Amino acid sequence: MKLRTKLFTASFMSVLALNISNYALAQGNESTSDSKTSKATSQATQDISQTLKSNSNLSKFASHAKATGLDKTLKGKGPYTVFAPSDKAFDKLTDEQKKVLANPEHLKKVLKHHVVAHKALATKNIKEKMNVPTMAEEYLVLETSKDGKKIVGGALIKEEDIKCKNGVVHVIDEVLFPAEENTKEASGKNTEKSSTEPSSKSADKAEPAKAESKPATDSTSTESNAQGKDSSSSKSMDESK
Repeated sequence: MKLRTKLFTASFMSVLALNISNYALAQGNESTSDSKTSKATSQATQDISQTLKSNSNLSKFASHAKATGLDKTLKGKGPYTVFAPSDKAFDKLTDEQKKVLANPEHLKKVLKHHVVAHKALATKNIKEKMNVPTMAEEYLVLETSKDGKKIVGGALIKEEDIKCKNGVVHVIDEVLFPAEENTKEASGKNTEKSSTEPSSKSADKAEPAKAESKPATDSTSTESNAQGKDSSSSKSMDESK
């Protein structure tokens, strides 16, 4: 009887200990899950400008955005997708590229070339090669490499899908430069000039031709008139004879 009681007690205690262990494990998992959810929620409550400022790896992009006023745009409703170059990406710039960024207008256009408006593009949706328009009125090519890496404009996405309340940020390893802003305008002006210059030149040639033909006509008529008078006068002389 005593042995049976002891076995029952030992079995009961074992079951109780197992339940306590499972409960503790469940609580731990729930706590971890809550922590992740809380972190995601906290991150999603920040707009893109706040996210850029809070990321120590994006301090230079955030600083440039503030200097050009782009940070105010990125506080807006959006949604926006920002391909933000890391600080290391800015460190890799050549002297010529740094000179370009020293010009406030060029800097703003370069920064806008990293922003896609009205879309929050997750990397899972970048599969086949696709072109997306940027705020700089240029296009970026998005693609997935054979080994599954996500590439934008030739730059590698190093950190993906940083969620913000008004869009998403991806960290890239290169600064992306758009095509020269004046290229199309210059070619347009040249075309315009070439189309107008020949017509004006031909008009200049046509006018002197008309001016020269008038005297020729007048001299011919004068000579014929003179010859007519001479012949008529000679006839009258003959008749008088």
